[in-house]
Amino acid sequence: MIIVQRLARIPSHLRLSAITLALSTLLLNSPSFALDYSLDLLLGSEVTDNVDRLSDHQKREGIESYIGSDIGLTHDSEAIHFAANYHLMYRDFKNGTLETNEEISGNSELLWEIIDSRLSWHINHDISEVLANDLVADTVDNRETRQILSTGPTYTARISGVDNIILSLDYTQLTQGNASNENPADRSDIDSERAQADVVWSHSLSSTSTLEVGYSNAETEFDNNSPDFNYQQLFAGYNTELASGNYGIRLGANRAERNLIDADQTGVFTAINYNRNFSGNIFSVDIVRQLADSSIGLESDINNFNSNNFDEISVVERTRLDVAYEFQNLCRGCIAQLTYTYDNSDFENDDLALSTDTNQDNKDNRISANLTYNINSRLSTRLLTSYLQTDFSAFDRKDRITEVESQTDWQLSAKLTLNFSLAYINRDTKNSPLGDIDYNASTIGMSATYTIK
Repeated sequence: MIIVQRLARIPSHLRLSAITLALSTLLLNSPSFALDYSLDLLLGSEVTDNVDRLSDHQKREGIESYIGSDIGLTHDSEAIHFAANYHLMYRDFKNGTLETNEEISGNSELLWEIIDSRLSWHINHDISEVLANDLVADTVDNRETRQILSTGPTYTARISGVDNIILSLDYTQLTQGNASNENPADRSDIDSERAQADVVWSHSLSSTSTLEVGYSNAETEFDNNSPDFNYQQLFAGYNTELASGNYGIRLGANRAERNLIDADQTGVFTAINYNRNFSGNIFSVDIVRQLADSSIGLESDINNFNSNNFDEISVVERTRLDVAYEFQNLCRGCIAQLTYTYDNSDFENDDLALSTDTNQDNKDNRISANLTYNINSRLSTRLLTSYLQTDFSAFDRKDRITEVESQTDWQLSAKLTLNFSLAYINRDTKNSPLGDIDYNASTIGMSATYTIK
């Protein structure tokens, strides 16, 4: 009864995601459909010395209690491939420090092979909590819910033994909620719909390498009557699959234009990926540069990068570099990874953009390291540390964020696990002349996870 009451208090857009997931489960869970599932029930609490992430001289301690679950569903057959992972959480903050918070995050994907290797249909859903206002602290009342739903067919026409024409259509719907601490005048209004068509010619040079040429056209409409986007892309590419790894490159041009605006935005399109296995250690590089409308960001079919959250409707040129090295043979029972990320967001001016829009330009430089060590079959620990520096064009602003996290998992039985965590975050923001933001927060937490399988 308590759980039902709490679910009734979840906002409608979150209930819709939960209902969609439930209906998908019922449809898929038939005698002829072997559905694997996992369900983790979470119960925990955290204590922090700065729950509001206030400046150092305004620290406010707080206790956060939470209940939730992780839901995983998978199915693989000749015709249907389905995977879903969702995280549901209800948070309660003592002493009135923050409002209670309910959230759903996760993703699901369904691929239906209607005609083997010829015709398929995909459905993808993603829901996440994204930062609403980066001028204030990253707390639960400063996050808004974003959902992206996309679906469409892909058809492969075999022209010859080495040539294929790949045609695909895609419909994407983006909806975004609002953070509880936002003023009505600052609330997001960037819900949109996108229709996209792609055609790619693929030519096999050998059993391991492929040459491709492609064209893409997308139309985006906004619910707030903002002028629509038209986005076009033309590229040539080369891919190689080897036993030791793979690499690929796409080079071309893209153009973005908006209705009622004469000037077009043009730019170079680049997508490069490289993965190599060195005696069990893995090195990878991913580079993308392209124009996109700011509300959705980088194309999901090119890479898996998370798009930034932009409330301003504008054309933005994104350049992103990810470099990672994973040590799988560092020691027995441990895996370590070093990563570096560079992300540059360059907003393009047009006739409808304010002269200050380029002040949203920003560059991220982030380096992180994590180590996972399996002490034995029941005990494991993970250590993560990261440093992020963001430089903004506006007001000579610069953010530096340092984070250190540690978590230990103790498996008491096949279904019950205890989790212990420690975390520290430091933020140093220089934002002349609007004022600086400096705070520290330390957190200690404990939770229990019960797995139903």
